[in-house]
Amino acid sequence: MKKINRILIIDNSPGVTGAFKSVYHLTSMLRNSFEFHMALKTKSLLDIVSKQGYIPYTIPFLEIEKSWRLLIYFPQLLINSWRILGIVRKSSITVIHVNDLYNMIGVVVKIFKPRIKLIYHVRLLPNSYVATLYSIWSRLILRFSDAVVCVSEAVYNSLPDSDKKVIIYDATNKVSQKPKKDSSQVKFLYPANFIPGKGQNFAVRVFASILSKIPNSHLTFIGGDLNKRKNKEFLIKLKDDVERLGLQNNVTFRDTTDNLTPYYHEADVVIIFSESESFSMICLEGLIHGTPVIATRCGGPEEIISHRVNGWLVKNRDLDEMSEALVTLYSNTELRNTMTRNTGQIEDKFSIVKSANKLGALYASM
Repeated sequence: MKKINRILIIDNSPGVTGAFKSVYHLTSMLRNSFEFHMALKTKSLLDIVSKQGYIPYTIPFLEIEKSWRLLIYFPQLLINSWRILGIVRKSSITVIHVNDLYNMIGVVVKIFKPRIKLIYHVRLLPNSYVATLYSIWSRLILRFSDAVVCVSEAVYNSLPDSDKKVIIYDATNKVSQKPKKDSSQVKFLYPANFIPGKGQNFAVRVFASILSKIPNSHLTFIGGDLNKRKNKEFLIKLKDDVERLGLQNNVTFRDTTDNLTPYYHEADVVIIFSESESFSMICLEGLIHGTPVIATRCGGPEEIISHRVNGWLVKNRDLDEMSEALVTLYSNTELRNTMTRNTGQIEDKFSIVKSANKLGALYASM
């Protein structure tokens, strides 16, 4: 099929995050119809996309982890926007796709070059870590964008009314069938980067309080710190708590990996106790791999998990409900097996073909 548009995706993820994986999976389905360019910050991500035929660019996006960096935020924003304008001119880009609402480069570029088509992907909720600026950013992107992609109904409903909004669910490739279990030990998996708010601290506290009720069990954390100071401190605190609570024999920490499939297949239950999730690739990936998921009612998970059908939903930050869910799924093998059989029910709603086709149609309409 003839390539009809050159799309520039701007993503300042510090590593392999759910946001990066989502846009990468969807656009990889469309590479026969569009030519994709990607402006990224991290070399590891540049290596991933360049091997798959994307045209990569390095942009030194600024991480505001320290207050003094606010002093150079706006100059850096203008400099990076100028770099993007150079890419647009040099590569004849027709559409810019910014992969989250907090990156204002798209807005600045649109101001200087109104004819460029601009799409924003919103992957955050108002109660997330950007709460203080969410209202300002959301109104700016709705003012200057040609379309705003919402990853869930929760995100769609959180934004001001606009005919620019469209829901396109995140999606992932279908994987091989879950193999039969060859161990009597019940294994819980927590596959999330170590970021305050992702809920690993709740899992450690809950696991310690109910270990006597689930003795033949193991909890594996797998993820990275994305090379951020706050995340590193959070991970150190988690490991200290595990040692202090005497959980060393029942809790393991693993580094992040590009291939989580073996971990999902080995696990009996996936856990994610996030305090805010606009979608949750972890919930989707767990179910796609045939593994029931315990998740908090914090936004996106409620649109993916059917309670007591293919997983278990618990109240946000509620340790008692978390404990009940873990104990129940540990002790009730029949319920776990039933949930495992039901995980495939989400494949139609979150079909990567459907989501990619919707995104492709949006690009073409530009």
